[in-house]
Amino acid sequence: MLRPNLVLLALGLLLASAFAPLGGRAYPAIYPGDFDQARAHAKERNAVIVLGVIQENEVTNDEFKDRVWQHADFQNATADTITLLVNDGKHRSTKITEELPNGETIEREVCSSFHTDSCGVHERLWNLAYQEFNIDGDMRTPQLIVLLPDGKEHGRLIDEQNLATNLKLIAKAKEAAGPSLSAKALGIVKRESDIAAQHAGAGRHGAAWHAWQRVLAETRAGPFHSVAQAGVEAALAGYRAAVEDAEARLEAGEIVDGWSRLVELGEEWAGSTLEKEHAKRLRQVERDKRYKEVIEAHRRELEAEQLWREIEALINADEESKAERLAAKLVRKYGETKAAERARREFPDLETR
Repeated sequence: MLRPNLVLLALGLLLASAFAPLGGRAYPAIYPGDFDQARAHAKERNAVIVLGVIQENEVTNDEFKDRVWQHADFQNATADTITLLVNDGKHRSTKITEELPNGETIEREVCSSFHTDSCGVHERLWNLAYQEFNIDGDMRTPQLIVLLPDGKEHGRLIDEQNLATNLKLIAKAKEAAGPSLSAKALGIVKRESDIAAQHAGAGRHGAAWHAWQRVLAETRAGPFHSVAQAGVEAALAGYRAAVEDAEARLEAGEIVDGWSRLVELGEEWAGSTLEKEHAKRLRQVERDKRYKEVIEAHRRELEAEQLWREIEALINADEESKAERLAAKLVRKYGETKAAERARREFPDLETR
């Protein structure tokens, strides 16, 4: 039979283990901004907002803090959310060491109770939380309030100490919201959205399409996803309009111009879902009896011009003999072109060979 003092000790240990988070304390990353900033950031990232209201030095609140808020599973569940903490306590500061994403470690001073940058981070929201989230003038604590990315309340739990119940509420909100963006992905999405908008504004629809695709690769829902989808459709419409314009020029007898525009479109949309379709369209135009002869002649001019540029580079580099040999090739292969005429003028002896 256990002695009374041993019974009390055993009971104390059991209670301590019941209320303490498994594996030691864990500290959710707390968003440092206010409610308006959190809502704006959540909307951009399509992220759920998790708001904890914990009153200082009250038994039920302390139990919630120990059993839910500072449990490792709760920390993991809130890792991709905008997590806000409302607490009216003042605590001593402490120094902690953190590992950055790049592997470096830093030491910083934080609130010893919640590991916020300071107690001011969790204190300053106390009155605002009451104003925004009271029910008929009552603000019971502890509370877990979960908002969707658009700011609408998904659900709340009051006095609920069951960790699984709290985690389920957060999981259901995430499911309703859809995938969120990490801070790194948000930076990529913003940058690529700006690039896409610039290309679209300049009429570079293929480049815009590629940039919008990079946005879609990072998003599955949210405002950036919707804008990117609309941007892709606009880019495709721009492609169709450009093709119609090129084909109209071909029909009007502006064969070189129409064909050149189709070639440029092919280069611009390389690697896209339209690449094969466009290549087929271009081949059909190049084989069309109405355009074939003119296009082939123009292509020969382009090829000859490329050779002439190489010859000029050799001349400028004082490589006269190499330049003359390449000029002979140019005259032999593309004798009827303008580039060949320039080669003959530059190297008169070619005509006597």
